[in-house]
Amino acid sequence: MTKKDIKSIFREKKIQVNPDAMQMIEDHLRREINAMAQRCVDGKFKRLTPEYFHFAIGDWGMESGPRKFTK
Repeated sequence: MTKKDIKSIFREKKIQVNPDAMQMIEDHLRREINAMAQRCVDGKFKRLTPEYFHFAIGDWGMESGPRKFTK
C-alpha cells in the first residue's frame, strides 16, 4: 500500500490527511506489519500462506485447525 493508495481512500470519503497524520498512519502500518512478522517467527512459520494468515494477524483461537480458503 502506497501513500497514494492511502490518500485515495481518504479522498473517497472526502477527508483531507495532513503530512503529520500521514506519517502517523505509515508508522501504525509499519508496527502492525512488524507484529505480524513477529507472530510468524514466534509460531515458527517459514512461509506465510493464506491458510495461516489468521495466525499472523493474531487470531490464535482456532480449535479446528487452519481455515480453508476458496477462490
